[in-house]
Amino acid sequence: AKAVVKRVERVVQAAAEPKWLHAGMSYVNCYFTVKDPKAAADFYEKAFGLVKRNAMPAPDGNYLHVEMTWHGQVLMFGSADPRMLMKTPNDLGGSPVNFYLYCADVDAVTARARAAGATIAMEPCDQFYGDRISGIVDPDGHRWTFATHVRDVDFSRMPPPEHADVRESTKGEVKATDDSGASSGNGD
Repeated sequence: AKAVVKRVERVVQAAAEPKWLHAGMSYVNCYFTVKDPKAAADFYEKAFGLVKRNAMPAPDGNYLHVEMTWHGQVLMFGSADPRMLMKTPNDLGGSPVNFYLYCADVDAVTARARAAGATIAMEPCDQFYGDRISGIVDPDGHRWTFATHVRDVDFSRMPPPEHADVRESTKGEVKATDDSGASSGNGD
């Protein structure tokens, strides 16, 4: 009976999705550039636990295009190609883009990424907005923030920006100070 219910649910879901949306994709998906797609896929699997969903082979044995998933969400990437203006953050000297992924245990994901050779830009720490996060940089220079939601915060009760001094310290910890100068968060 459970199998029949699951089949009916899939049929209903498929009927609700427009024909122009590729099966299994969201309405908004990210696509980023890496130097070596095969090496990147191996790194993301080892460091973060992403699962390879699809890979288009290239004539040289590498990949042209890779799709990986994180809890059902698709991340896509392909090889850098200056002719198409596709460059990595390392090629550009950095990137203003940051991937923000929720996970069950940010400390465990950070340890796994460290063991795989990732650069840990910010150790796991609790943030004033209710998430415990870490900052990780992959070999191509992409910045990844992994987060575990640890408490609900009523944003309407937070002090407005002119009353909160939020900045990153040289250790990558975020501190918030109230009007009295007392700081909160990150081990204070």
